[in-house]
Amino acid sequence: MDPVSRLERRVEERLADLDTLFGRARVRYALIGATALLLHGIALPRTTRDLDLAVSVEDDIDDVRVLLEEYGLRSTTTRHRFTAEDELEIDVLPIRKGSRGARIELPDGESISPVGLTETIENAVRLPLPGGGVSVAPLSVLAAIKLYVATIRSDERDFGDAFAVLAQYESAGIRRFDIDYLAEGSLSWDTAGAWLAGQDARGILHRESRTAILTAAEHLLGDIRLSDRFAQGPEDRALLTAFRVGLAHAS
Repeated sequence: MDPVSRLERRVEERLADLDTLFGRARVRYALIGATALLLHGIALPRTTRDLDLAVSVEDDIDDVRVLLEEYGLRSTTTRHRFTAEDELEIDVLPIRKGSRGARIELPDGESISPVGLTETIENAVRLPLPGGGVSVAPLSVLAAIKLYVATIRSDERDFGDAFAVLAQYESAGIRRFDIDYLAEGSLSWDTAGAWLAGQDARGILHRESRTAILTAAEHLLGDIRLSDRFAQGPEDRALLTAFRVGLAHAS
């Protein structure tokens, strides 16, 4: 399958509508997941059929349920999942204000610690869409969250998405040219983007999130998929090592 680098028009229109909806209700949110990666320009080897949103709430998902249903979305048997009339699925992860420790229930019934999710809302960036815009999680934080989630879920997509970001981060910019490669030792042009992603994430993530993601990165470095037994293993291992160094020792 050829890499996917842009969204369907219906998805763009839905995002613009949701942005207007949340804006009028003064609800802070950030688009996360694969759709956010695509909007950041990351080419993925797969399509995505849903939207993932981190939404700031006072208590739980019911704080925004009426708002979404009045807009026309349908609740489902999965507590945090909604569907549109075109069957587009929208997963809403409620992030309680001022509460970093509460676990987040995922649509598949699992739950995770909200590592990095509060920061996605606090530091969301505005990206343009036809007819509007959308608040999107910072790309470096998306990479960090994907790495963290890859250690606690068996879904290969999280793993693949994380390394797609690390390989492509800052590939279209000039920041790789500004690095003193002699001073940075083992850093190379190919791993510089991952290192920059780690540095950028460090400037955004809360301390407890950084600690959790560094632990996840250390765990992944022992993953067999990063070994010589896999063709992509050594390259991915070098990317993850560079990210971890950037996250741990950013200036």
